Amino acid sequence: MSPTVGNKPIWVPCDSRSDLEARLQTVQGLKCERLVTREANTWGYLTLEAEGSVVIPIGYSDVGMTPRIWTKEEAAIVGINEAVVGYNLFTGLVRFKYEMPTVFHEFIRDNDNGVIVRDETGFVGLSHEGREDWKFCEEDIINRYDVSASLITGETLEGYKFRFEIPVAYRSK
Repeated sequence: MSPTVGNKPIWVPCDSRSDLEARLQTVQGLKCERLVTREANTWGYLTLEAEGSVVIPIGYSDVGMTPRIWTKEEAAIVGINEAVVGYNLFTGLVRFKYEMPTVFHEFIRDNDNGVIVRDETGFVGLSHEGREDWKFCEEDIINRYDVSASLITGETLEGYKFRFEIPVAYRSK
């Protein structure tokens, strides 16, 4: 992910943990609690221009993916590696920490009840407070998938087809 401008987050990579610490001393804006995953070897921070230069410092184990973020009003949820962490953007404090069943990939959908999150092998319905309301996992890595208003369908790398009915509270309107 290369840095972007406008309403999207900007990922600022750092050379090391000490480089991150040095940069944070010069960065303006609210600094949220650090997100550090197991075996962190890659460092940087997210800035959110639309939310007034909020800064979220992150250390993670580089498995080829950079941190992803979902924001809504005063809340932000960051996903990387095994972690999904919710922040209050006004205070910078962590609201919740959730450990994914496998490696986090992306945020799929959100509504008033929560957000659907995808990892390597499935999908999780998380409330905005970080409570796991439901999950659907396969034995194999997901190769492709489609999400409709009420269903998630797809196929694993081994060719197994799956179909999962999204719980009513997480369906799109």
